[in-house]
Amino acid sequence: MYFAYATIPGHLAYREPDMGSWFISSVFNVFCSKACTMDLQDMMRLVEKQVTERFLDDGSRQTATTSTVAWTKNCILTQDTSGSALWNPYNGV
Repeated sequence: MYFAYATIPGHLAYREPDMGSWFISSVFNVFCSKACTMDLQDMMRLVEKQVTERFLDDGSRQTATTSTVAWTKNCILTQDTSGSALWNPYNGV
């Protein structure tokens, strides 16, 4: 199992009124641009980096985090011939 959290326990997750949460915005942007070429863990590292680089006017920051249970393979999202995204646990292994 793969778990992704917008922030570490006990802390706030920030959101922009017009763009939504920093975490979900980063997940969307990274997955749209990297899903077919980068495995899930690398994409989530990039999401974590993007979220960590943002800050509020008062200097407040957010730290996204992930955890895994029995995660042993790379997971690369691919597209079938109709353009629909498919999960393929065997790519990149």
